[in-house]
Amino acid sequence: MSVARLCAGLGLAGHNKKSADDVFQARLPVIESCAFDPRDHVWKAASMALRSTAQRSDTLREDVFVIGRRLSNEDEKHTARVVER
Repeated sequence: MSVARLCAGLGLAGHNKKSADDVFQARLPVIESCAFDPRDHVWKAASMALRSTAQRSDTLREDVFVIGRRLSNEDEKHTARVVER
C-alpha cells in the first residue's frame, strides 16, 4: 500500500464520523503490515493511522491494542518504535 493511500485512510478515520467500524477493521491488517516497512514515512503513517483509528470507538481501540501487542513482540527495531509512540 502506498503512503498516500495510508494517509488517506488516516484522514478518513479522523473526519468521517458516519462510517461504520467495519470499514476501518478491514484496513487494520494493511496498516499492520506497513508497520514492518523500514522506510520512515511509511511506518510513521502506520503509527498515526493506528492511533487515529483507536480514537473512533471502543471496539476499534481494542482491535488496535491487539495489533499493538503483536507488534511489541517483534524483534524489529523500527516495529517497536511504531508501538512506543
